[in-house]
This record gives sequence, structure tokens and C-alpha cells, in this order.
Amino acid sequence: MSVISTKILLSIFNIILSFLIINTLADGVHKATLEFIIGGSGGGSEGRNYEYCSPPPLIPPSPPALPLPLGQTKFIFADQRLALVFPVIQKFKNIISSDPLGITKSWVGPNICNYKGFYCDNPPDNKSAIALASIDFNGFQLSAPSLDNFLDQLPDIALFHANSNNFSGTISPTIAKLRYLYELDISNNKFSGPFPSAITGMNSLSFLDIRFNHFTGSVPPQLFTQNLDVLFINNNNFMQKLPDNLGNTHALYLTLANNKFIGPIPRSISKALSTLTEVLLLNNMLSGCLPYEIGFLREAIVFDAGNNRLTGPIPFSLGCLEKVEVLNFAGNLLYGMMPEVVCELRNLANLSVSDNYFTYVGPICRRLIRKGVLDVRNNCIPDLPFQRSVAECVAFFAHPSYCPYMATYTYIPSAAISSSTPTGSPLVNLLVPPDASSLLAFKSKADLGDKLRFSPNGSFAFCKWQGVNCLQGKVIRVVIEGLSLGGVFGPNTLTRLDQLRVLSLQNNSLTGPIPDLTGLVNLKTLFLDHNSLLVQSYLQSTFSTVSEP
Repeated sequence: MSVISTKILLSIFNIILSFLIINTLADGVHKATLEFIIGGSGGGSEGRNYEYCSPPPLIPPSPPALPLPLGQTKFIFADQRLALVFPVIQKFKNIISSDPLGITKSWVGPNICNYKGFYCDNPPDNKSAIALASIDFNGFQLSAPSLDNFLDQLPDIALFHANSNNFSGTISPTIAKLRYLYELDISNNKFSGPFPSAITGMNSLSFLDIRFNHFTGSVPPQLFTQNLDVLFINNNNFMQKLPDNLGNTHALYLTLANNKFIGPIPRSISKALSTLTEVLLLNNMLSGCLPYEIGFLREAIVFDAGNNRLTGPIPFSLGCLEKVEVLNFAGNLLYGMMPEVVCELRNLANLSVSDNYFTYVGPICRRLIRKGVLDVRNNCIPDLPFQRSVAECVAFFAHPSYCPYMATYTYIPSAAISSSTPTGSPLVNLLVPPDASSLLAFKSKADLGDKLRFSPNGSFAFCKWQGVNCLQGKVIRVVIEGLSLGGVFGPNTLTRLDQLRVLSLQNNSLTGPIPDLTGLVNLKTLFLDHNSLLVQSYLQSTFSTVSEP
């Protein structure tokens, strides 16, 4: 009985003890809750807001809000458009593998417009909105495997400049949807693959610079019909024939240098006459002859076609490039004479035809050599230093190459000479090819009845004039017979045709002394019979070495 009583007492005691503990804990919670509501955190009555004193609530307070997961801090953006591109930027930041200048340290928080390299503006479709309008990463030295899902996900971007970084990969075709993008510069990176063809569908684009990358293949012909002011595709690995529509370009700067373009320079290049100021074709594999249409590039300041495989003479039409300052044809297979009309260009500061096979330069060009403007080293000019060896020149000319449209090489666009300009004026004397000038001088003294159809108007295509035959743009044969010209065979006329091989002036009633022909070192055949010409004593040796009637 006593054992049972003891167990009952212990049970009652445990119940009372549990009750006291629960009340004590509840009282503590109530006191802590009261202190939070009052504003107390220790330190006396100061700072307490007694206005909100009230009995402790019967329901415990709600637990504090859980923090957002890491990386999902709630930001307030200046515009919803900035909120849309924020995760795009952060994803791109995460794939950047190298940032030696610490650029991306500023890419934190909602104020995108203060990120280094990012610039905001009002978009064209909403002048009250704020959008990411421009990116300038030039020289940041950032490394990333791709721009995909970054550049093409910036709907309001207008300018994207990222030259001199280490971006690689290909360019996504989805950039075509960037309706405001008008400047794209991704030069000096490590991009590869084919030409980003999506560019040809971007009508807003006016500036394209993809030079110094590793793009390969061909360039779409449509590129040259786009309304681009600047087109830099040099220093890649493009390999193709230059498209025939090259001249349709609207560009001010056309740089195709340091690729593997092949074939001739298209004659259509003349269509670009109103826009092109710089043409850089150097260090390719271009072949064929220089088209005379280059002379129509009246706005050109620089024309550089050095280090190719171009051949033939330099067209006289280049004398119409009145604004040109730099002409470079070094390192080709050009030959013939250096046109005096080109050397007379007023703004010319640098003219290089070194490492070719030119054989003659006139007095005007020699003045440029002395001034250091014209470089003719390593050619085949007999009386100048630093030329190729005789053996090398002989080997080249043993397998001559000929150009189509040879008559055009002495063609000067008629716009260069006003119709009111007299034939004997200094301007015409400068622009007329030397051989044409010699023929016209002969006509002026010998053709009293105006029977010779030699005309200085138009193209100076003297190789097609009556009785004239040419080789490589130089007169080699003059046969004018039976026309009863009636004048004189004047000095300093046909005697200046330094490549003349055959001269026949039979049956023309010419009078006066025969001029000194000793300068015609290539003359092999001479017919002067049935005239009234006087043979002077110093010509006896000449007649002994040529065929006579």
C-alpha cells in the first residue's frame, strides 16, 4: 500500500513540474514578443515606441521571411528593357574565361548603364524608354568561346564594337533580327567559319569591320550591293574570284587586303566612282591586267594593289585620279613604260612600282624618283641603279603576256580634257600618250589636206589610227602610203617613236629634208620613195642599215 501511494505522489509531482515548465516558457515568449513590439532591444526607454504598447498577442508572431536563393536578389531596374537584358549579360559574364583588366567587376547590380563598356539611350521606338543601345569592348582583352546568346539577345543594340579581344567561335545567324544595329566591329579576334551570311540581310548596317580574324570560304556577292559606308574584311582567309558586281559597292573604304582573292580586278569597279576613297587589294593572288576603268575612281585617295600577280602596262587613265595620294603596284608582273601623266598627279605623295619589269621612265617620273616619291627599284630600266639583272629581265620577256583591250591602256577618259581645250595646250600635251603626241605632230606638219584620220578627241586610241600598228601599247609600225599629203616630214615627230620597226611614207609628195632618224634604234624597214625628200649626209649610215626601196 505504501508503494502504491509513493507512485501516485511521484506522478502528481511530475504533472505539476511539467505544468510549471510550460508556463515559464510561455511567459518568456510573451515577454520577448512584447519587447519586439515595443521596440526594446535593451538600453532603457529611449527609442521605444510606446504608442504601439499592447498586451502580448495570444498567437505567436509569423516566422521571418526566408531569404531569396543565391543569385536571385530582387533588383529594381530603370526600365523593363534593362531588366530583360540583365540575365543575358550575366550569362555572358559567366563564360568569360579571362579578364586581365578586371572589366567585368563593374557588371554587378541593376544599374546596367554604369557597367564598363555598356551605354544606354532612348530607343527609336520609344523616346521615353531607356535601353542598352551601345557596347564598346575595344581593347578589353576579354576571352570568351562565343558571342552567341549574347549579341543576338540584345534587341535594342545599335553599335557593337569589340575589336582587340579574344572572342572566338562563329557568328550566329540570329543577329539578323537586330533591327537597329548599324555598326558592327568584331575585328582582331579569333572568329572562324564562313562569312556570317546573316549580315547580308541587315539593311540597317552601314559599318562592317571583321578584319584580322580567321573567316574562310567566299564572300556573298550581295555584300557589295548593301548600303555600307565602310567595309573591312581584310586579313582573313577568304578565297574566291572578285565578284563582277564589286563596283556596285557604296562603300567609302573597300579593304580586301591580305586574303586569297584571285582573278582580275573587275572592270565594273568604275561604277563606284562616286564613293570610293580607299581601295586596298594588296597581298592577294589577283592576276590579269589592270583595267583602264580604275581611272574613273575620281574620289580615290589610296589605291593599293601591291603584291599580287597583276601584269601588263599601267593604264594612262590613272592620270585622272586627281585626288590620289598613294598608288602602290609594287610586287607584281607589270611592264612597259611608267606613264608620265601618272607622275604628274599633283597630290601624289607615294608611288611605288618596285619589283616589277618596267623598262622606261620619262623626265617627269625621274623628278619624282629624285624627290623620293616614286620607287622603281628592282625593275628592268637600263640606266637606273638597283635594277634586276639582265638575265632576269630577258627570262621574263622571253614569255611575254598580253592584255585584252590593249588600245585602252593609252585611253584617258574624255572628261579629263574639256572640249574647248586646244590641242596644243600644255594640258593636252601632258595627257596625250607620247606616241600619240608624235603622230599628231607629224600630221600637223605633213598633212596639209587633212587626209589623215588622226584625232585627239575622245580616247587617244592611237593604235587604231589609220596606218598605225602597236605592240603592248607602243607604236611599232606606221604605213601611210599614197595619200599625197603634200607637207613636210618634220623633225621631232615620228622620230620619237622609240619602238618603231617599220616606217613607210611612199607616194605622199612630202618635201624638205629627212629628219634625223638615228634615234629610231629599233627601225628595221624604211620606205620613203616617190616623195621629194632630201637625204642629209648624217643619214647615210642610217640608210645603210635599213631596207630601202
